[in-house]
Amino acid sequence: MVKNFVIKKGENSKLDSSLIMSLFFVVLYLHKQTHIGVFLMMFFVIPIILYMIMFLRWVISFAIFLDIENQEIILNHSLFFRKKKISLKDIKEVDTLNGNIILFSSTPLSRWQKMVCKTKISNDYTVRLEVINAYEKIQLMNLLSDILPYSNDEK
Repeated sequence: MVKNFVIKKGENSKLDSSLIMSLFFVVLYLHKQTHIGVFLMMFFVIPIILYMIMFLRWVISFAIFLDIENQEIILNHSLFFRKKKISLKDIKEVDTLNGNIILFSSTPLSRWQKMVCKTKISNDYTVRLEVINAYEKIQLMNLLSDILPYSNDEK
């Protein structure tokens, strides 16, 4: 029997804390000097805030959870997927080459999720797992390929 598979967190950001602090002080200095500093502050602060949101989400919960018993995968790997439950029946294909999951067009997704995952070639949706560690992504793709007998690994 296959047990549940959990990916606890995504890859750490390349941002170093000393770089963040130095950028913060430069932006703070520029903010007092010009109005361009306000723009620069927003330019540097927004990615840091988004990174912190994802970091806190992964500390509290998980990034991806494959529930074998309920036949579903729960995605929590990006801002647009917050504990989104997707049935394994809704998975059309497992793209092991690129590390993506392709969903049927009938999969219930929110408007934002549809915008992020829309495939240009067809009406299907592609869930990209770019923030997941490469080794864990390979494990997940192999496990999904084994569970889904109709998945088409490579075209």
